[in-house]
Amino acid sequence: MKDGTTGVPGAGGEPTVVVGVDAVGDDAGALLWAAAEAKRRRAALDVVHAYDRPHHGESVGLRSEAEGVVTKARGVVHTIYRDLTVHALAIEGSPGRALVNHGAHAALLVVGARSGRPAGAFLGSVSHHCVGHARCPVVVVRPSATHCGSGRRVVVGVDGSAGALDALRWALDEAALRGGTVEVVHAWQYPPMGAYGSTAAGTEPARAAAAAAAAEAARHAPDVPIQTAVPFGPTTQMLVDAAEGADLLVVGARGRRGLRRVVIGSTAQGCAELAHCPVVVVRGAGEHEPLSQPAGADEERAGTTVPSAWAVHG
Repeated sequence: MKDGTTGVPGAGGEPTVVVGVDAVGDDAGALLWAAAEAKRRRAALDVVHAYDRPHHGESVGLRSEAEGVVTKARGVVHTIYRDLTVHALAIEGSPGRALVNHGAHAALLVVGARSGRPAGAFLGSVSHHCVGHARCPVVVVRPSATHCGSGRRVVVGVDGSAGALDALRWALDEAALRGGTVEVVHAWQYPPMGAYGSTAAGTEPARAAAAAAAAEAARHAPDVPIQTAVPFGPTTQMLVDAAEGADLLVVGARGRRGLRRVVIGSTAQGCAELAHCPVVVVRGAGEHEPLSQPAGADEERAGTTVPSAWAVHG
């Protein structure tokens, strides 16, 4: 593959990994993780920096600064992955909405957690928006995440929901790409008092769900080694603990008890905030929202050219 200088993301219909970047400083964890994943998938990489249109004044200065950010990011990628097709894109508009819209048909959307904050801090507003609204799977990468995992281990949380099934299948496909293994985790807690006569009886629903997930895994990806675990404790913490040292933690956007009006479940949000490894949030079929209107679309329909995205050439 050659350097992407045409400015046409996904030209020729090739798969695309999209990564949102801010100023590329000392840490470029999300950028380099996305580049490695694009290479693994034989996909193009869209490096996107979005900036809000000012209420007053010209946006030329902001556009120039944004172009500088993505040009620098592309250079960082090409120091390691010289043959990777990289599209450097500066997009005018709300960063979260711009990334969600641009990644609507991508294989993955990759974002960094809020820079300079330790694990456990809340996600930044852009990351949170992408996790809650993107149509494709979203990967949240912490600054130290590129150093996590060396055993090609993918952990996935299941709870018997349709969303968890989508997450399981995604995890299996990713493990197959990596030549890795999948650990299926179904956490459980005590039910209301008196519902079960013993702790052993309380584990039965969790074990049954884990066994069903293992059976589905054997059908979907028979060559991927599977392990199951049914730890006792709060779901988020059990998944975070299980993912210690893993390459990836995969969760559904909403679980069994998720409300349709809630864009992201508490488990998915908690894992994205707390886990040290990259976290993949998979939104199942039927959970997608309509795409937001891109900035400038009304003016374009009216016949006024509004350059809402600039591709950096050269």
